[in-house]
Amino acid sequence: MGNCTALATVGQSHRFCCNYCIRDVHPIGEGSYSKCFRGIDEQTGLDVAIKEYKRMEARSRGNREVGVLLELQKAFSDPSLPFKPSEVFVQMLDYSRDTNGEFGFDPLTGRAGIVMELASCSLKELLVQWSKRGIRCGSDDGIDGTDFVKSFALDMTRAIAGLHAKGLVHLDLKPANFLLIGNHLKLSDVDGCVRTGARVSIDDPTVSFSPIYCAPQWAHFVIDKDEHPIIASTALDAWSLAMTICELVTLEKVLAPRFKECRCHTGRFLHWLEGLESPPVPPAIQDWDVNLYKLLCGWLAIDDNQRRAPKQGLGHAYFSGVLRE
Repeated sequence: MGNCTALATVGQSHRFCCNYCIRDVHPIGEGSYSKCFRGIDEQTGLDVAIKEYKRMEARSRGNREVGVLLELQKAFSDPSLPFKPSEVFVQMLDYSRDTNGEFGFDPLTGRAGIVMELASCSLKELLVQWSKRGIRCGSDDGIDGTDFVKSFALDMTRAIAGLHAKGLVHLDLKPANFLLIGNHLKLSDVDGCVRTGARVSIDDPTVSFSPIYCAPQWAHFVIDKDEHPIIASTALDAWSLAMTICELVTLEKVLAPRFKECRCHTGRFLHWLEGLESPPVPPAIQDWDVNLYKLLCGWLAIDDNQRRAPKQGLGHAYFSGVLRE
């Protein structure tokens, strides 16, 4: 980003670092480890997203995310993937650097984070909007639910297949981690990614998960973490991807009712989840599109050894004839 010489506050904007300013002190998104602000690139005049890490998380999560994002910007080595990384991953435009030129706290502003392309909303936000407006896929409300679901499901499947082709597993897939940029959904929040085949520690502060989207094998791991370590597998992401696509169709979190029955107690819910005996695909999906139902059942197989990989889903009959510009 070069050397910063501007004041920390410029007009109504707040300096992030170098050529980037935060437009508004109010975040457009906030998580446990960071806040996201709307910003501007003063050299181009373009709006950007600025993800600023909370101070204690910058060195662990920030370092990991910058490393993963740099890897995700490189071309795929797998020639069978018919898309580019920029089409499926949120692109990092820049990041804050310390006095050594490495990712870290900007010496002038004391801020640390990354600059990314700006999204219009997350899939989570989009589904909430649809729900409030009473929109249901396949209904006569002026929205072609079939095309919406197919195109967005393909976007997400491509993103996870691409991530796995990079040798990475996300571990926390859910609607909040897919951002709408233009007409495409792209994968974001990759700071918790780990290498495929790596031994995962639940005590690693950079690893997170969401109970209602995680696989039964992950639930078993959390409950018996001392006796049953888990290896990062693409099957874990396949389950979470399927749960996210189910929600895209139904506008309801599939396992949320069960979580409420467990009185929102994570431990009770995880005990129920690890004992699940059949794929939890809502019956309404079978009535709506049998090919989608079959695809999701393959990703929600209880035995993770029988669970289909997201890349295999790219050639599924459900996606036949889908075109994404």
